Parts: sequence; structure tokens; C-alpha cells
Amino acid sequence: MVKQLDHRSASVYQKAMEEKGVSFYLGSSILKVCCNEKGAVSSLILSGKEEIPCDMLVVTAGVRSNVEFLKDTGVECDGWGLVIDRYGRTNVPDVYGAGDITGRSPIWPAAVKQGMVAASNMAGVTTTEDTYFASKSTMNFLGIPTMSLGVPVKPDDSYEETLEDKGELYRKVIHKDGKIYGAILQGDLSYGGV
Repeated sequence: MVKQLDHRSASVYQKAMEEKGVSFYLGSSILKVCCNEKGAVSSLILSGKEEIPCDMLVVTAGVRSNVEFLKDTGVECDGWGLVIDRYGRTNVPDVYGAGDITGRSPIWPAAVKQGMVAASNMAGVTTTEDTYFASKSTMNFLGIPTMSLGVPVKPDDSYEETLEDKGELYRKVIHKDGKIYGAILQGDLSYGGV
């Protein structure tokens, strides 16, 4: 959950899952899926050549923007996807974008808001998406409540972090010049909306 959590908050979930018997193979990739005589998955061979038995394989890569069709069009894209401004505009006049193609909205409500902003501006009603975090999510796995807003780690050293870390209670705010760019609350979400 690299778009929502930092290493500290993610490690709390990892430890809790390991206590429930879940094994993690971080930084590994699957080289080969092995099947039994009935065609069902029986094991995986990882990039470190380790073979692990399994009954089921679930594959997910997260959201990846499909921007290949924009190649050689002059529409600006970056490592995340389509580049848009706060009005939903691209660098090409009359071309707008919103949602998964931007790679900046990992959750549905944020993508919907982007779409509303882009649609309003296409219709001539000036609207911006300044009033919310592009990434906002709340989760509660294994009884560990967590809220994540904006960026989970400082983009560079010009940003500051204000931390409170008391074991089960973890709070971090990323800010610069009086503006909050991200926050993580874990353990107690009281007043998180404020």
C-alpha cells in the first residue's frame, strides 16, 4: 500500500498478519506457476529460486494507467500516468483527464471528484480540485484502524514531518509552508476528520 502508508504504519499490518501465519516475500517476483495433473496451482517458483506450495494464486498489480494510446500525441504523461492540472486539463488545449488514467487517484471517490471537476471545466464552469486530498483512505484490518491522506512520505527535504509515535498510536503530518500535504493516523482516528 505504498500510496497510502509509510514503512512504519505498513509494518504494523505486516507484523499482525505474520502473527496470523501470513508469510511475506517482499522484493520477489514469480518466475513460474506450477500446476498439478488436474491443472490447479500447486506451487510457485520465486525469483530467488525458492519454491513455495500454494492452493490458490491471486495476482494484483494495483492501478496502472493505460496511457500507451497517447504515445506520440504530445499529451504529457509521467511515471504515474496522464498529467493534469487542478482543473483536469492536460497540456493540450481542450483535452481533459480524470481518474485512473492519471495514476493519482487510487480510490473511487477521488476519481469521481476529478471527473466532476474536469466535466465542469469542459462545460465552461470553472471548478478546481483544491479542496480535498487526491488520496484519502481509511482502513481497519485486524483491528488496526488507520487513516491516510495525501502523500505518505516527504517528497523531498523541503517538507517537514511532525510525528507522534507511542507504539499503538502513530500520527504523522507532512507539511510545508503552513500547508498539509499528507497525514497518517494509526491506532486512534479521533478527530481525524478535523
